[in-house]
Amino acid sequence: MNSKLNLQEKSVKKICFPECNGIEVRRDLVFLFPSNFSGNSEEIANTLQAAIIFLKELTSKDSTKELLSKVIIGYNDNSKPDWSYLKGNRIVIPQKYINKEREPLNACSHELIHPFFYVSPLNEINEFWGEGFCDFLRGPLKNFMGLDGNGWWNEKIRQAADNYQDRGGNAAGQLILKACEYCGHNYEWHNLISDLKFIKKFINWLYVRFSHYPMSLEFRATNWIKNKELKHSKGPFGNQF
Repeated sequence: MNSKLNLQEKSVKKICFPECNGIEVRRDLVFLFPSNFSGNSEEIANTLQAAIIFLKELTSKDSTKELLSKVIIGYNDNSKPDWSYLKGNRIVIPQKYINKEREPLNACSHELIHPFFYVSPLNEINEFWGEGFCDFLRGPLKNFMGLDGNGWWNEKIRQAADNYQDRGGNAAGQLILKACEYCGHNYEWHNLISDLKFIKKFINWLYVRFSHYPMSLEFRATNWIKNKELKHSKGPFGNQF
């Protein structure tokens, strides 16, 4: 089966995923899994490949082309899911996730976004907003992959309302609110999450905005949440930021 892999992919497999002897190869990814994996590897690989194509369209970026490698997804004894370009454009799924419901799709609904963030103009921003951007995109990506993206976004908005200080939750909620403000006209998030054309427009706006101004904690929704109720502005960002 290793004949399906190029030299770089074989090296990553040997170093990072030595216990994985099953291989599914697609245009933009390699999915590696151990012998005790009981899921439908072909179907999972197809879903992950479709997710990458979805992200290419949404972000206007091609991480495979820009990083000169496919993303390699496999299982090892990591304590949590992880993406690293320095270690071979690879996504690690913890062994404890094997055969767990909705895995590895759920973990990949976040980790697959990292290479697209890495090749975007937003790569220079701090970790708080970087994780927030990935968690922001995770909503529509989850829906695309047949997971609960609406529930995910609702959780992020609640975290923002509570000023929850994790690496991404608060920032993701703020980005959702910011996108609603950008659209204006009292646009609500549960309409926004399925408006992929607008989300793409908002992401491109972020690229331009933060190529000129640094990301900071002051980048927040103008009409902040009061009493944990979502309120929206009635117009686009303009020169407010």
